[in-house]
Amino acid sequence: MTTPRVTSDRVGNTQDQIASGGLIGIGVIVVTQLLALGVLDKALKVSLYCFVISIPLLSLYSLNLVVMSHNKYYSLTWYNLFSVGAGMLSALVGVGAVFWHFSRVACLIFAAL
Repeated sequence: MTTPRVTSDRVGNTQDQIASGGLIGIGVIVVTQLLALGVLDKALKVSLYCFVISIPLLSLYSLNLVVMSHNKYYSLTWYNLFSVGAGMLSALVGVGAVFWHFSRVACLIFAAL
């Protein structure tokens, strides 16, 4: 069991909300565009699956950040850490897969940066 912490770091929560919200937005746009296509190659299928995984996980994390920001004390639980880790990793793999579809060199540059 983790010890409760005081929510004095509002800037960190805001930055996390912006980052997870941006990745959710990218995911929603990419998923809607991919669903409009008829046939998907392997890279686009990987991207679709990654964003389908990341959108609910990042939404859970964003909701938890909003709830934590309204309380004086908070405690990081395992599902917070899992949702942010798996959600952001899955979203980044999805973006990389979209780059892989366009160009392998672009994907390698994205992965290197």
